[in-house]
Amino acid sequence: MKIKPFKALQPNMNLISSPDSFASGIKKNFKDFLTSGMILEKNEKAYFIYRIIDNGHPHTGIITGTSILEYFHNHIKKHEQTLNAKEQLHLHRFLQWNTTMKPILLVYPEVTAISQILDKVVATKKPDFEMGFELAPQTHQFWIVTEKKWIQQITELFKSEVQTAYIADGHHRIAATASLYEKFPEAHYNYTFTAFFSFKEVKILPYNRVINDLNGMTPVHFMALLSKYFKIKPLKKPEKPQKKHQITFLLQHEWYLLTWKKKQTKKLQVDDPVLLDSHLLNHFIFPILGINDPKTDKRITYVDGDEGLEGIIRKVGDDPSKIGFFLYPVTMEDMVTLSNLDKTLPPKSTWFEPRLKNGVIMKRFE
Repeated sequence: MKIKPFKALQPNMNLISSPDSFASGIKKNFKDFLTSGMILEKNEKAYFIYRIIDNGHPHTGIITGTSILEYFHNHIKKHEQTLNAKEQLHLHRFLQWNTTMKPILLVYPEVTAISQILDKVVATKKPDFEMGFELAPQTHQFWIVTEKKWIQQITELFKSEVQTAYIADGHHRIAATASLYEKFPEAHYNYTFTAFFSFKEVKILPYNRVINDLNGMTPVHFMALLSKYFKIKPLKKPEKPQKKHQITFLLQHEWYLLTWKKKQTKKLQVDDPVLLDSHLLNHFIFPILGINDPKTDKRITYVDGDEGLEGIIRKVGDDPSKIGFFLYPVTMEDMVTLSNLDKTLPPKSTWFEPRLKNGVIMKRFE
């Protein structure tokens, strides 16, 4: 993987009393924050060791600039389809700001020598920068690596040992950067902004869905159509699916467990050995609901993985025509298998933790 150090922009903590407010307002107020001195640019190019402490659990990675050609050469692999409108929005913002607010989260098989360097730097000195958040309790810490010896070792290790990385968060941002590079190859879009975390530093939660209506059907009619493909079991309380090929759903204040009938999954496994629940949802359930293109259908509301069952319940509310689906999370093994086969998941299929925040570290296009 071809990486290089970069000059970062970070918040001026002397002028920031609420990190939560700063992070939530950075997209709207970036230029004002920059001119007022609330954002400062570092003097030296560096790598940044990045630790997010979330609910007491530390996740450690490294932030770099990475050649966009790694994406074109399929060394940075995607596993989700992108939404055209969202990709266009990022492209517009990049042109407007000449800056990206948040690194693309890339995951990769652990390389012991890289982990040892990160651990050594973290163990031998205090963070150079720290930002704490209250609304979703997290602490974001940074160690600035400017020493030539460390920069050379890290650069060479990524070049020789990290052959493939997988996009965990940021499909739209990297697609927008790639689009700008194609449109303006002589400009400064040749390096994208990336945070590398090894597999052992991340976990995957499901991205869930709420559909805003039953496509004119009664609940009884909808359940009858579902029964062709699933075994349906009423649940006494809200529950998450316990294994792959199960989905729980909420309809009119009642929860149900769907288990795919084996004769249905066997047909599809001939062509799709991974056979994720999000694929099955799109293939069987969405057509019943009149949804032909999940990428563009505005009847779908996505529920972030960390919102859990409460997020489904809240977004379905008391509306009798809304239905919420809770999926079993994609495994790292399935995600890697799909990516290596150059196959993609439907949009919003994985929610990776830790979550990166806007504005804690930024990079100009240069």
